[in-house]
Amino acid sequence: MTIGLAIAIVTVVGLLGAVILVLAAKFMHVEEDPRIGEVNGCLPGANCGACGYAGCADYAKAIVEAGAAVNKCVPGGAKTADAVAAVMGVDAGATAV
Repeated sequence: MTIGLAIAIVTVVGLLGAVILVLAAKFMHVEEDPRIGEVNGCLPGANCGACGYAGCADYAKAIVEAGAAVNKCVPGGAKTADAVAAVMGVDAGATAV
């Protein structure tokens, strides 16, 4: 009977913890602009920092939220600039060197 009680207590604690985590995830959910993911998908993923940002994800976020230029990705070149410009609905311009 002691082992059964221990199993029941651990099960209840586990279920309670799961419920708390699900509620916290729903309560603390933050909406993100879907264009950030689209722009990040267009970038090469080199995370080289040639654009002046810490990586491709930061550059994508800066493009969408702060209006950074879409042509700063040196490794991606004009092809990447055109793809990002198409997502953002702007003109790509000349690629930065």
